[in-house]
Amino acid sequence: MLSKIWEFVSTGSAKPYQKSDQDGTSKQTKEEGNEFLVRYMYSPQTVKATSREFCKKMVAAKKVYRKEDIISMDTKVVNAGFGKGGSDTYSIWLYKGGARCNHKWFRKTYVRKDGAKGLGDAISTTEARKRGFKPEANAQEVPVAPKDMKYKGYTAEYWNKMKFKN
Repeated sequence: MLSKIWEFVSTGSAKPYQKSDQDGTSKQTKEEGNEFLVRYMYSPQTVKATSREFCKKMVAAKKVYRKEDIISMDTKVVNAGFGKGGSDTYSIWLYKGGARCNHKWFRKTYVRKDGAKGLGDAISTTEARKRGFKPEANAQEVPVAPKDMKYKGYTAEYWNKMKFKN
C-alpha cells in the first residue's frame, strides 16, 4: 500500500566478490591459475533531469553486480509500477528502468589469480576471449537500452494499442 503512495526504489543487493555461474577459467596453459569474473554495471553513468528515480539511484550507487544479483531483483520491488500493466516486479535484467529507459547493463570482465581477493584487473571481453575465456552469451536485450528495443521496452500488444490511438 505504501509503495503506491510513496515512490520506493532500490538498487538491489550487489555481491561482486561472490562466485557467479558466469565466472570461469581458460584452457590456455599460460592462463593457468587465473580466474575470469563477469560482472555488470548500470550504464551509461549519466542521468538527465528527466531520468527516473530508479535510474538516478542505480547510476549514483556505482555498484558492480553479478548476473545472479540482477536476476534476483526480478522478484523484488525495486522500481514499483514499471512492470507489465503497472506491476511492481519485472525483469530488471532485460528491461532495466522500464519502457523508454536510456540505460543498459555493461559487461565488465576481470581476471585475477585464483584464490586472490578482490575483483582483479579489468579487461575487455575481447581480451578475455584472446586469453581463452569464453563468457556465456546473454539474451540480446541485456546490453540494449529499452528505448532502442523494437517496442521501446513495451510489450508488442501495448505498443500496437498506443500506435492505433495516435
